[in-house]
Amino acid sequence: EVREQRSAADPQRLLHELEVHQIELEMQNAELQTARDRMEALLEKYTDLYDFAPVGYFAVDEPGRILEVNLTGATLLGVERSRLLNQPLRHFVAPTSRLIFRAFLEQVFAGAGKRVCEAKLLKEDAADFWANLHGTPALSASGPRKWCRVAVSDLTPLKQAEEAQRRLEALAVTNRELQREIVRRQAVESALKQSEQHQGQLLEQSRQMQEQLRHLSHQILQAQEDERKRISRE
Repeated sequence: EVREQRSAADPQRLLHELEVHQIELEMQNAELQTARDRMEALLEKYTDLYDFAPVGYFAVDEPGRILEVNLTGATLLGVERSRLLNQPLRHFVAPTSRLIFRAFLEQVFAGAGKRVCEAKLLKEDAADFWANLHGTPALSASGPRKWCRVAVSDLTPLKQAEEAQRRLEALAVTNRELQREIVRRQAVESALKQSEQHQGQLLEQSRQMQEQLRHLSHQILQAQEDERKRISRE
């Protein structure tokens, strides 16, 4: 009889254990779904931050090929992101800056820490722009392959501001030179006016002296005439 009761209780106990296990699985599944949703939200957030960051991010291997790039980096170069992958980054560096860029990459992969350089980059339409490059070395999680992160920011606004500042400084220097020239010319004009006044005074003095000389000459001639007449009468 005890065996029959135990046999009847076993299915019920198994059913209860299955129900408990099912509840546990449903709870675990809900937790996993919540964690998945949270991870997808974080992934979307960080993908958005990566792709639409204000600077371009490039993952570059030791030979200089582009492994990854965000949308900002592709926009800076004017090339679709898919077409940039596995392309040498040096192809988008102006010839005048390639030596600087090569030395920059060598220093980054030498493990010298964060490196910075300024280089002129080329867009696909051959338009160039000055850029600031920040490079840091990294290691691949799947193996010993070396690569580095390169952050690229457009220096065009800064260069334009610097050029405007240089022009303002040049205009300020020119303005100071003009002011000095104006002061010098005013001094020359003042000296000329004083000279003209002095010459006028000299001319007036000369005229007066000529008048006095004429008057004196007239007096001498008159005295000579009077003397001649007196002598004639005597």
